[in-house]
Amino acid sequence: MAYYRVYANRYKVPPPTRVGLKMKRLKISRFFTTGLKMLIILGVISMILLFTGYFLYRWTLYSPAFIINEITVGGNHFLTQTEILKIAKIDVGQNIYKVALREVIKGMEKDPWIKRAEVSRMLPNKIFIHIEERIPFAFYNSEKLTLVDEDGDFLTPKNSAVYNYPVITDNFLMDLKAEDEKMRCQYAVQILKLLRTIDQKLFDNISEINISDIQNVKLYLKNYGTEVRLGGRHYDQKIVNLKTLLENIEDNKIQSINLEFDNMAYIQKSFKEVP
Repeated sequence: MAYYRVYANRYKVPPPTRVGLKMKRLKISRFFTTGLKMLIILGVISMILLFTGYFLYRWTLYSPAFIINEITVGGNHFLTQTEILKIAKIDVGQNIYKVALREVIKGMEKDPWIKRAEVSRMLPNKIFIHIEERIPFAFYNSEKLTLVDEDGDFLTPKNSAVYNYPVITDNFLMDLKAEDEKMRCQYAVQILKLLRTIDQKLFDNISEINISDIQNVKLYLKNYGTEVRLGGRHYDQKIVNLKTLLENIEDNKIQSINLEFDNMAYIQKSFKEVP
């Protein structure tokens, strides 16, 4: 029995002394004191940074150094600088940091004439605006004459501009819904773009394209008002045939050309004297 008691006592933890307890308490106290000091220092630094940031923010918003004194506009051909600034809602005299660039761009791109817009700051007091305009491609004879771009989007004509584009006409316009009207307009635009790609000179000679019957699209030439019936398919080949035909006909006094049938052309000459 004595042997087991001695063996067990060898592994007993000695009871803590008063000195040991004091050292442990001192370490804990130093740990919390150091932590508290660090928190106070971090708090002071944070307050300094916060107040510095606030005063810098106030300074940039109200300092005369950041008042816009020049706005540069580029990329415009149809819209005037005055019109662009009115759309952008930016004026000389505003604070440059009060101009919300993303909101300005979003608002500008809602205008039918503006396809893309870029707005940037040139510190300390200049704004640069660059736009990509939608380019008019044809007229569309709606309730009133409307311009159309290459994507088939409608544009309001500018009073000061001079236009010379073919006119898209549709006799069933009044019976169409808005989405159907735009779809038919885009159909005509695709044919006109094909014309321009194949022969710019022939495209320039088109005064009107009539899409009342999608299966029998008609063109009208500026020279003598000649009617050209393209039918409803294989437009690329028929346009090439029309180009070749017009280049080889000596007498331009033609009333109509029928290209409805593939690889065939019926020509009707005018019997009236054309001055």
